[in-house]
Amino acid sequence: MRAFFVIAALAIGFCGVAHADDDLDRIPPAGDAPAMQTAPAAPPETGRIYTGAVVSASGVRTNGIIAAAAPASWQARIFGDVRQEKRIGSDLKLVFSDRLNLRQSSQLDVGKRGSLGNDLREASASWEAAPGVFLDAGRINLKSGVALGYNPTDFFRPRSGIELDTADPSARRENRLGMVMLSAQKLWNGGALLLAYAPRLAREDRLSGSLPAPADPLLGRTNGMGRFLAKASVRLAEDVAPEFLVFHDRLGTKFGANLAVAVGQSMIAYGEFSGGVRGNLIEEAWAFAQRTGTVPGFVPSPLATGGRRFRSEAVLGLSYALENRTTLNLEYHFNEAGLSPGDWRRWFGSGAPASLLWLYRGYAGDQQQLTSRHAIFVRAERPDVMVRGLTATGFVNVNPQDGSVMAQLGGNYALSNAWTLAGNVSAWGGGRRSEYGSLRQAAAMSVSVTRDW
Repeated sequence: MRAFFVIAALAIGFCGVAHADDDLDRIPPAGDAPAMQTAPAAPPETGRIYTGAVVSASGVRTNGIIAAAAPASWQARIFGDVRQEKRIGSDLKLVFSDRLNLRQSSQLDVGKRGSLGNDLREASASWEAAPGVFLDAGRINLKSGVALGYNPTDFFRPRSGIELDTADPSARRENRLGMVMLSAQKLWNGGALLLAYAPRLAREDRLSGSLPAPADPLLGRTNGMGRFLAKASVRLAEDVAPEFLVFHDRLGTKFGANLAVAVGQSMIAYGEFSGGVRGNLIEEAWAFAQRTGTVPGFVPSPLATGGRRFRSEAVLGLSYALENRTTLNLEYHFNEAGLSPGDWRRWFGSGAPASLLWLYRGYAGDQQQLTSRHAIFVRAERPDVMVRGLTATGFVNVNPQDGSVMAQLGGNYALSNAWTLAGNVSAWGGGRRSEYGSLRQAAAMSVSVTRDW
């Protein structure tokens, strides 16, 4: 452990690698078309390069109803992070985003498989073929949606998650694996149209707790099946510009829409909807396990499935800006394919092997979809708390079906123009037969220091 921190100190002081931009403001101002705006002219080269070290610790429960693997009691990690955008002439832009990690934990020693990892988030080229016409190719993080805590119209989010030091969904959205794709976008006064195709490039990976090799681009996760997306936005009024989406993959076709509208000077109301013919979470998880060979195809699911029918997902939210620059977000999340109270009772009482039961929840996390049908999300952020340069954030996820809660409080302090200190504390609480109370992890904390170059 001591040797690890010596390496960390040297890495922060004498080398630099890569990162994505800070978390973006997800709610567009009045009059902006969600996720389809023309970016302002950028300088020839922009981006951020920084190195850092983080230490985290977890507290675990020992009285779980269903046995599950315990997380590492502690982990230390050093990393280099880069995000660069470089313009070549007036028509071509290159994007590169990557993070290299070196880990040690109570369950993993330096030098073992998984202790060195690399996340290639983006590597793409964008060409303005004609005024307002853009062609993009490569690994791209293509995002959709206007909500903070959950995005039903963010159809490229499944299987894109990477290791982060925070559970904040806004950070997860900005720092994730892109998909290898081709896209074409046309912008005009009052609207936009985008078409994107991500081909199947590898066999679909299983869910696995093991860490991949550093050189693995994880195409079995991001491009394990072909995907197609079409989305368009139309400005109906000065501050009303809805976006409509159609998405298709081997699981079926989904339709979506999202909209953000200013309500007065300090409030924005927003919403997202998606729907399509699909199975419930239980059916989809079991089909995935059989498709990837996790379980034999002839083995029946230990939980009853609900059959394929039209199912919807939705978010309704409000963003409110206070005079002290605090931003509050309140959202209601709905996933018709998620587990109902009856499904949860069957999950806890089925008596099936734990490895099979946790498959459903692992699949939901891997797909970044709600495990339960209903959720309440509240988030607050305030800059310059007590001292200049200290930004505090906090959020709570509540399952109204069983009263269980996941909460996180964090802070980010700019020590100087180059050095930043950050940390957060998280907790999962509820009854033993609840969504969050049944997890092995009861609490976690992390502290990190980074240096920009």
